[in-house]
Amino acid sequence: CAKQGIKQRLKKLYPQLLTLPPSPSSADTTNNNLTISLILPLYKESVEHVKSTLQHAYQHCTYPKRVEVILVDANHSPHKDNNTDSVYHSLVQDFTATSSTNNQTTCVWKDIKVCIYTKGGGRGPSLNYGATQSGG
Repeated sequence: CAKQGIKQRLKKLYPQLLTLPPSPSSADTTNNNLTISLILPLYKESVEHVKSTLQHAYQHCTYPKRVEVILVDANHSPHKDNNTDSVYHSLVQDFTATSSTNNQTTCVWKDIKVCIYTKGGGRGPSLNYGATQSGG
């Protein structure tokens, strides 16, 4: 019976689907070839909520320098009447640090990008747009 054949093949294949790739070694932490993109679609989110989300992600991230953060504003920011650029600039500033020795500014993440998405359609299209802007 064809159904039995498919079930047997799936039974053999299923454990292979659950196999995860090996974790990168600690010597590999500076390898820039491995990047993950954290895409956050924003629709009427407060700056405090976004900061909290990013802080939580940072606290649970082993290699934050491998993560690029992409904030996709669906053009419905509660700060739309204010200067949106300055709102996002202050948000990005919260995740950067300036070295006291050489006065150089570095981000705790690999990068933070802010993208404005105006075509509508909800969360899915916003995520898809963010993915087109990502490098991970």
